[in-house]
Amino acid sequence: MKRCRPWLGDTRLALGCEKRYSTNPKLFLFCIKQTKAASAKAAQRRRKGTSDVNAKMRSSLFVFFFFVLDVFGGRALALGGVSLNSNSGLTPVVEKTYDPEEKNVQGLIQAGFPREKAEKVLRAIGNENCCGPQIKWLFAHDLERNKKRNELKKHESCFTSEHTDYDGYANVWGGQNKQPDAGACCQSCKDYVPKPPNYYPCNVWVYCPKEHGCFAPAAGEFLHQDCWLKYQHDPIHVHVNMKGAYSAEYRASHPTAPEMVDWTAGVVLTEEEYHRSEGDLNHTWSARSHWRKLLAS
Repeated sequence: MKRCRPWLGDTRLALGCEKRYSTNPKLFLFCIKQTKAASAKAAQRRRKGTSDVNAKMRSSLFVFFFFVLDVFGGRALALGGVSLNSNSGLTPVVEKTYDPEEKNVQGLIQAGFPREKAEKVLRAIGNENCCGPQIKWLFAHDLERNKKRNELKKHESCFTSEHTDYDGYANVWGGQNKQPDAGACCQSCKDYVPKPPNYYPCNVWVYCPKEHGCFAPAAGEFLHQDCWLKYQHDPIHVHVNMKGAYSAEYRASHPTAPEMVDWTAGVVLTEEEYHRSEGDLNHTWSARSHWRKLLAS
């Protein structure tokens, strides 16, 4: 690499490139080219009798840039449309993929979105960096619809269903919203004030009435009087996680499981939704309804 130094017109800058990138020829040559260009401009200014102080500062900034690139080597930086990484040299930009990957679909399902929504957003903006950007897209996609819905009058019914667990995006987790009974939980859902960034209303509530807590085939602790406030895109066709009795086979392998689903759940409709549905809910198995395999037929 020493034979490259005469290109620069400034040995100190060449040494700066060599010191940082002696083991990475591609980054070393990139540093050389950039520093050479800056030095050529400085020489031109000197021939015109202008000061070269600022030009040298610019040249030194190239070496400093590569120092920063080296320090933060795990982070790829884009230069002129080329992705650089000090660990691997020059690498091509990764092409985005739009065919929904199942692991990302499941991640969005676990966040409370139905499968069709999960697949829709992945086809729209891709699989990369799931699932923060995808959730933001889903929030924005329904924002205006939700704001309009929040202005509508709610129907008085709670559509209470015992031994039932409904799915949905959790606006408020149960442990953060203790209520004395299912009726109070329903009222808590009706009183919920939607918040940014999604302005999701509460149109589904799930309550734990059991003194010793409620069983669920999921990680976590689900305690007495937990009142979950949730949102579903279409509460008329409410998505169900669990309903009815667990099978004897499942209870044999899970001694803590009760005979029946512990939870009590309900739906809050607007007056428009109530009249459109004639008060008749269409229960639909949710994306997490593989849990129904645990239930007695």
